[in-house]
Amino acid sequence: MKRVLVLGASGYVGSQLIPILLAQGYQVTAAARQIDYLKARVIPHSHLTFEYLDLADREATLELVPQFDLVYFLVHGMAHGHDFLEYELSLAQNFRDALEISEVKHVVYLSAIQPQTGNSAHLAARKATGKLLRTSKVPITELRAGVIIGPGSAAYEIMRDFVYNLPVLIAPKWWILKPTLSRWRTSITILLNYRKKPNQIARSMRSEDQMYSPIVNNLRSFVSK
Repeated sequence: MKRVLVLGASGYVGSQLIPILLAQGYQVTAAARQIDYLKARVIPHSHLTFEYLDLADREATLELVPQFDLVYFLVHGMAHGHDFLEYELSLAQNFRDALEISEVKHVVYLSAIQPQTGNSAHLAARKATGKLLRTSKVPITELRAGVIIGPGSAAYEIMRDFVYNLPVLIAPKWWILKPTLSRWRTSITILLNYRKKPNQIARSMRSEDQMYSPIVNNLRSFVSK
């Protein structure tokens, strides 16, 4: 049975991906720092192991990662603070070093779409992380996603909070912008499909370009029913 490690498993994508991997017969280890939160989001299974891991802990990372055949890298460091770029790269470096002493066959890395202009520190960190991981001996598939929308995702919950808690909302300038969105089902399908396609770089995961305003209006109509 193929052993799969999901890093950053407590996030929205990880919690949606794990049950599908289990249903397809994989032996899955779900690793995260917020282990209690992870256990609350993912239903226990006989082929599922929960593992606490902070990638900042180099020794623990070197010990855990080499045990697996396939790794999903869903980690980011945005919540760390102003120096998250350096922090995120330090996590990626520890992971990359663990790959060098492993028999891991393939890594699927969930990155972010890279615009031609107006790049943010977060997007720069995603790109730099992918570049660093590709210096390892292990084949890396980097999938660049837009804003992933689905019940429980950060973007969805923020918009839901707007609708539930603000009877009047002064629309910000980005109200008329067109973010690149990725539906969660589309994202999970692509993550699954590319587990057998190593060394794919900068694949774009996108469902559509749509303004924020219709999204929030549709959610408001649904909530008011």
